[in-house]
Amino acid sequence: MRIMADFHTHVVDHYDILINRKIPLIGARRHTGFFQPKNRIEEKLLKHSFLHDENTLVGIINFDDERAEKMLDVLKKIAETEGFEVIDRNYYASFKKDNSNVTFVSGQEVPTERGHVLLVGAGSNTESRDFDYVLKEAKNEKDSLILGDHVLGPGGMSLQERDIEKYAKYFDAINIWDGNFGEKYHSMQKELARGFGIPIYAASDSHTIKGILSCATILKNVDFSAENFKGSLRTSLIEVAEEDLIYGSNGFMEKYRHLSSVVYTIAGLKNGFLVRDS
Repeated sequence: MRIMADFHTHVVDHYDILINRKIPLIGARRHTGFFQPKNRIEEKLLKHSFLHDENTLVGIINFDDERAEKMLDVLKKIAETEGFEVIDRNYYASFKKDNSNVTFVSGQEVPTERGHVLLVGAGSNTESRDFDYVLKEAKNEKDSLILGDHVLGPGGMSLQERDIEKYAKYFDAINIWDGNFGEKYHSMQKELARGFGIPIYAASDSHTIKGILSCATILKNVDFSAENFKGSLRTSLIEVAEEDLIYGSNGFMEKYRHLSSVVYTIAGLKNGFLVRDS
């Protein structure tokens, strides 16, 4: 099956901070807010994901939370209520209506000491932040897709060439375009992937619903059966060429809005005027 895939989306900035999403710059999500109806985020996500192609795949990526698992549970309830055909495979779920199909798969962006690593389909979060351990656990124990997201990008959050060189065999693909940095690192990322023979992909890294699928990868032979799903994603990634990538953008101001939200939230949690959901 041919699908349009965006492996790297967070949907919102912060899923489990007790503050209403209406406050400017803050992408928090309140489960039972006064102004934001319960489940509104998931309803908008489901609707948006059907707009772009006949078959789409969206990665819902955890950071230091479990938004993917929570969102998948809500999405399944909404879809069943609205008459969608639902296929539930634990860490991923497909929703079919008429001739269109959307699949959501859970994952985690892990901030290791060397830089961020994107794990898709691991089934559960890793608590480790040790780069070597995270890669080996993901490959050998969880059979997760291991993706190099925004490599060669900003220091501290991005893997560099030396990291990829030493662990090239672990990576299923390297991101050569995302919705926040666009062409800034594109040429270097492309050369890095080519140099080590690692497949390529594009993804939005969006923290808003409207940015999801703005950047994507066309995969041509995906099998959604439980036994073949991850294997078929790997095979499809190997076959990806540059013309299979959708080079979009989350918008010029989005990365600054997101950064402002992160800074505000860290300060809020530290000083006690924001708290996490129980």
